[in-house]
Amino acid sequence: MFRRGTLFIIGAGASCEIGLPSGDGLRDHIIEALAPERGNATQAFKNQAVNDAIVEAVQSVDRNGWENEMRAYRAMAERVRKALPLAQSIDNYLDAHRGNTIIETLGKIGIASSILSAEANSALVKKDSKRIQSSPWSDKLLSSWYIPFIQLLNAGRPLDEIDNLFDNVSFVIFNYDRCFEAFLVEAITAYYQIGVARAKAIIGNATIIHPYGKVGDLPWQGGLSVPLGGDNNINLLEVSREIRTFTETVDSGLAARIKDVVAAAETIVFMGFGFLEQNMQLMRHHSGNGSARRVFATTAGISDSDAEVVKQKIVQMVNRPIYSSQMSDWQQSGAFKPFVERKYCTDLMRNNWVRLTQEL
Repeated sequence: MFRRGTLFIIGAGASCEIGLPSGDGLRDHIIEALAPERGNATQAFKNQAVNDAIVEAVQSVDRNGWENEMRAYRAMAERVRKALPLAQSIDNYLDAHRGNTIIETLGKIGIASSILSAEANSALVKKDSKRIQSSPWSDKLLSSWYIPFIQLLNAGRPLDEIDNLFDNVSFVIFNYDRCFEAFLVEAITAYYQIGVARAKAIIGNATIIHPYGKVGDLPWQGGLSVPLGGDNNINLLEVSREIRTFTETVDSGLAARIKDVVAAAETIVFMGFGFLEQNMQLMRHHSGNGSARRVFATTAGISDSDAEVVKQKIVQMVNRPIYSSQMSDWQQSGAFKPFVERKYCTDLMRNNWVRLTQEL
């Protein structure tokens, strides 16, 4: 169990372990989702669901001249597809074109289509046929960080204390998918042998924030109901409207809540996070020092020199210096200790088990 306030900040690299795309992979998916249909007078985009969503978006603005507007969307989609490989992330690209309704609509529809497809093919949904008879979990899921995380979460927590399972842990998830929440339901139900409804109620009390939104709510979460991976009944345009741009996140007041959650955490764990400046800005608290005394981070794929820069970004975010034995006692009390895992999320969880569970 987590004994003190622990915040997990989850990026695309963490979802990669269960089969979701990285930031670059998501860009490639969106480029494919927005591909034009050639030689078809009645359909502008190859992807039927994407085409239908864009038609609906255009007709909601102008039901008479929508065909001309559709051509404008198709032309803009070609520009977007050409530009995306030049962007650090889809979030950065949408922020660069803030206020451009066509680009925002295309981007959000592309995100929604790509993430739902990725969810449907994730380790949580697509079972390994070689193991399905002997285990309800796929090989990919069993080798992911989800397993050591749930082991850490339930360690020392008996059934009669299950309602307090998330008392000392919270999450800021920069990804659009809901795989983590879906896994928590299955895992808690299986481990504690409780009803699904009770597991959902317990998870519903946890602090889980998606800064850029998500592809709807899972059916038990009470908002726009979208099953994991979607189905033939979803309205892709409605789902895309659950996605937020950077500006929309700031204007909604959600950024202020994120900063407060970061400032209150005594332990912060970055999982598969890219440390892009736009995302750091959403979490950086300027009004006073944070509470962080330990910060864990994965930096797989980041160079040694950039890994040092990451430490300084974290210093700025938590507004506390890095601990040094040369500090006086009072200086040490206001500092934090960094633990940088140069490998992946699973490695961080397994190599820091004792530190993550011990008292500060």
